[in-house]
Amino acid sequence: MARHVTAVTCLILFAATGFGAPAPKVVPVKLDKVPEPPAELRAVNLSWDATYRHGTAAQFAELKAKAEALVKEFPGRDNVSHIWCTVADVAAQSGVKKHADSIRKYALKCLEFSSNPLEIPRMYSYLACTVNLSGHDFPKGRRQAAEYLLAGYHQMLVQDLQADAPALPGVGKIGGLVGNGPDENAIRAQHAAATAAREEAVFIGAQIERRDTLVQQLRDLYKPHPKVHGRNPEGPDELRVLAIRSLTEKQTDALMKKITE
Repeated sequence: MARHVTAVTCLILFAATGFGAPAPKVVPVKLDKVPEPPAELRAVNLSWDATYRHGTAAQFAELKAKAEALVKEFPGRDNVSHIWCTVADVAAQSGVKKHADSIRKYALKCLEFSSNPLEIPRMYSYLACTVNLSGHDFPKGRRQAAEYLLAGYHQMLVQDLQADAPALPGVGKIGGLVGNGPDENAIRAQHAAATAAREEAVFIGAQIERRDTLVQQLRDLYKPHPKVHGRNPEGPDELRVLAIRSLTEKQTDALMKKITE
């Protein structure tokens, strides 16, 4: 199952109808990688995309009912946020314009529980994607979408990520080395350390991808473009005013450079 909307897909989805709730008032904090959900929950959730993507109204009602039942069966906060995130994923992949209300509902429910630095920015991206940016609604919609994106971006700044994704360390095979000498424990320890280093690099890279997606969405809203509706020269000034409410001046300057370059 595709567990997240890619940067390109999410940018295309900026065409939904309606205005949603304001961005949740969440104080950004440094977050660690959360444990994987229980195997049973992973197996159930992995089947939802194949079963319900682009489904009928009746199928989506069934999906939501199954999610509600699973929340009762797996009540831990990480499990609950994972379930709501999965419903939001399926709805987003099924079409934002058609499922904007469901995406907003379940993205907000996910954010209420989540401490996952991979889920949180994705939910803010989804929320921005559901805002109406058409015609006369563009000015108001752009500001609301920016509020969502800035909330997610602020959270990712707290993660203190590097500029670019790290290279993935190699992990050698040890099958032929184990059992053939006195250094087996050392070989296993080195392999475990290499595996952990690679997993950490993958985790950091995934966070950087989500952070950069938020920036790209802001660029597509605010970088002036004479041939794109609403992308006026005054846009970056508006974004700066919105950003400085939660970011430092240095952080705002760095963001604005990314938006306008």
